[in-house]
Amino acid sequence: MILVFAGAGASASVDPKRYPTTLGFAEQLPQDIKQNASFTNALEFFSKMHNRTKPDIEDVLGALDDLQADCRKLTNSATLTEWVLKGHGHNALPVGGVSDWSSFQVSLAKLGVDYIDPLSDRIKAQVYDLYIAEPEIEQLASWSLFLKGMLQMDSEIEIFTTNYDCVLEKAIDVAGVDIKTGRTFDNIRAELDIDPWLLATTHKKEELADMQGVLGNGLLTKLHGSVDWQRYRGRIKISDVFAGDHQKHCILYPGYKGEPTEEPFAVFHQHLRRVVNGVYAPLNAAVFIGFAFRDEAINRILEEIPEDTPTCFFTKSDGHSDKQPPSDTPPPDAPRTGECIHFEGGFTGMTVRHCLGALSSRISTTS
Repeated sequence: MILVFAGAGASASVDPKRYPTTLGFAEQLPQDIKQNASFTNALEFFSKMHNRTKPDIEDVLGALDDLQADCRKLTNSATLTEWVLKGHGHNALPVGGVSDWSSFQVSLAKLGVDYIDPLSDRIKAQVYDLYIAEPEIEQLASWSLFLKGMLQMDSEIEIFTTNYDCVLEKAIDVAGVDIKTGRTFDNIRAELDIDPWLLATTHKKEELADMQGVLGNGLLTKLHGSVDWQRYRGRIKISDVFAGDHQKHCILYPGYKGEPTEEPFAVFHQHLRRVVNGVYAPLNAAVFIGFAFRDEAINRILEEIPEDTPTCFFTKSDGHSDKQPPSDTPPPDAPRTGECIHFEGGFTGMTVRHCLGALSSRISTTS
């Protein structure tokens, strides 16, 4: 089995304007959001406190979530924080507490309700404007070459992504490979069927051998959801229209994320862990395309990859061409693996062909 993991850089390699990375996402926000006081405060915070002149949208939304949580805490009259700030307690603040607590609470509540919530909602809504577009067929040449080449090396390919766009679904269709996406269509509606993941995570390896009709040559698992998934009466329907209510969308928005507990994200992460640990089949290789290793919950799972696994990384570094030979140094924060092949010139036809040749010899040697 081969593990393929696609991050934001994987879609950006197809079209950086249509599918920006988290840094590009922040740069493409409407001007009125960029000029919002809370947004500019977040930028200044990262610039002055963390020496980062260009924080990405994960940073900004994470900081706004923290600010909102602090506002809720300080406006909650049942917390120790509120009690101490009022000047109560044996070790109360030396300033004697806040003189006009009720006015202070009103200001904090107004900050959270009137400013931070609407700003976060507006930023999250941009996800649908930016990522809903379908790629052109000719833009998917590298992906088509990659997917076909991987399946020539190994009949089982598990693809994971944190991207919201539908680039991979389109690439799978164009390449004509049997990677299941969970999407079902009839004459009335289109839905996401999570039964393949439930079957994979509840059956033993020997039982899964008879399920190729359901599992195909592997699954495309979207760990953070998709721009066209909407929750509807306990199901997930496929729709490319923003519902106007973030609660109706099946998506984990940019920001700081922990271990998911709601479905389908919990079973998706469980599936990733089973692939990494060779529950379905031994892991012959791992390929990471444009993934920055910033999600701590995912990183903890990836750290379980066997250390002798041949691994290929595709990144796009300034000053590097796809004609340059790969390095043997992994990207920052990448998990420890076996022999490393790192292409810093991006995900292109040339680097894909080099990767396929290099992995083919390594897989045939270890098989």
